[in-house]
Amino acid sequence: MDPNGGFAPVPSFTIDEDDENPPHVGSSLDSSNPNSDFASKSQFYAEQTFPKLAVWFALFLAGLFLGLTVGLSLNMAPVSTFPFNSASDPDSSSDNSPIYVSSPSGLSLLNTVSSLPSLLQTAFHSPVQINQANCGIATTASLLNTLLHPPLSPSSPSSPPPLTVPPTTSYSPYPYYTQSSIRSTPCTSQILNTPPFSTFDGVETPPYGMTLTQISDLLSCHIPPSYTSKILTTSTPYPLFTKTLNSCFSNPTCRVGVNFLRTSLSQPGGGHWSPLLKTHSNYYALIDVAKYKEPYIYFITPEMLYNSIDNVDDCGVWDWPSAQDGLSEEEREGGVDENVKEKLGCIPHKRGIVMVYE
Repeated sequence: MDPNGGFAPVPSFTIDEDDENPPHVGSSLDSSNPNSDFASKSQFYAEQTFPKLAVWFALFLAGLFLGLTVGLSLNMAPVSTFPFNSASDPDSSSDNSPIYVSSPSGLSLLNTVSSLPSLLQTAFHSPVQINQANCGIATTASLLNTLLHPPLSPSSPSSPPPLTVPPTTSYSPYPYYTQSSIRSTPCTSQILNTPPFSTFDGVETPPYGMTLTQISDLLSCHIPPSYTSKILTTSTPYPLFTKTLNSCFSNPTCRVGVNFLRTSLSQPGGGHWSPLLKTHSNYYALIDVAKYKEPYIYFITPEMLYNSIDNVDDCGVWDWPSAQDGLSEEEREGGVDENVKEKLGCIPHKRGIVMVYE
């Protein structure tokens, strides 16, 4: 009410239907100024909007800072450039996953290997298997070549044993085992059912690959009489198995090949052969001859080794080599079905290791 007894003039303003926050009644507006309503609302929106913009801008800066921090940390993290093809993380701590030498943990183990010359020598002399059926041949060649060219270390014998080395024209006059030459001698040709003993290659014919007995006999074709070839499976209890294997490795002439199941080590694939070395008190190293498939050097514990061979090969024993002669030409180039297994006389047998030593 006006002090003089009249009513105070009501301020004039317009409320738009789209206004979410219209100006309050009682706002001090100049009725004589036609722009006062617009100015008041502009001032109101400025007061309401600027604080919100400030908050959003602060959040934007915080997000930008966080993104840059995370990006830089990822960019500086060590990344292995090896093209891993395994189903497992190469640095996994899983109970059944190997520790690959190209992972941080693997490099750490490599720095503490007790027999680095032997590890390097085996890696140098382990060929890439020429196809997926020849892992046993490649492993045998590796074991014999490391006997022929022992690592230069105080524990190594002063001279290589008198091995029966087949002639290799590619490397003549230097003695060396290859996957081709090793299968061409009369002794090995009968074991593998390969020419000249046969008209086809038994290693690349069902059941494909090689059994424990074949590898042992193949090694016996080349080692001197003073050497022994021995098969060890998980029919031997774990404590005795480990003790026997470690006893072999204490002998500088000991060489070991392993027939293991890849899936037991979280790797894709099936049965496989590769050389084995003892590198630590609680680790062995597998030197994988399928160098195209995995980081080919990886560490496993004694328990992992035992578990990897504690399984059955469906055709671990068969009537070799004569049974392959009874297969038709089509069967020799096909898969290993039940009919083929029956013709071969396949008997399931545990996988294992073959040791050769003097």
